[in-house]
Amino acid sequence: ENTVLGGEVMQTNRGGAIILVENHRCFLPGSLSARPLPAEGDRVPVVVVQAEKLDKNMRVVVSHRAALAAQLTDMQLGALLDGTVRAVKPYGVFVEIGPTMGLLHVSQISHEHVADVTAVLKEGDAVRAVLISRDKSRFGLSTKVLEPEPGAMLRDPAAVFAGAHAMAQRYRERLATMRAEVE
Repeated sequence: ENTVLGGEVMQTNRGGAIILVENHRCFLPGSLSARPLPAEGDRVPVVVVQAEKLDKNMRVVVSHRAALAAQLTDMQLGALLDGTVRAVKPYGVFVEIGPTMGLLHVSQISHEHVADVTAVLKEGDAVRAVLISRDKSRFGLSTKVLEPEPGAMLRDPAAVFAGAHAMAQRYRERLATMRAEVE
């Protein structure tokens, strides 16, 4: 089962980290960790991916990426997410959010027309966006709903991201109102 557990990083090495989860020493391989590898003392969510008994000891392997993915699938529409632009295409940008990717479609970047996506966002840029759709492992994102006024994302993305919490809250309230009207 994909139960998300909390653990504390006890030590790190080239291959990964040793994490204490409910008084059990577990190994977090670097390949199953979100980048960068957590530091000693950090608390991280993990999912057990392998457990086997070896003589008197248990060997337990955990995944930080799977835990983050499980948390994302539990996210409600309207959640404010932070990520990093990993690829820019003519139709939008792919944003890395933890271990998964979301699509910020060109039509969801701003209320005003975006002629050139690269004029607004570049690979490696930090992005704050709202989750507007989810289908299995695909996530649709929007910065348009964070704009205090149409076109703000084109003129000053940093100001849009700075006021994102308040605008995301307004978006969630609008969603709740629309759901209530439907019911």
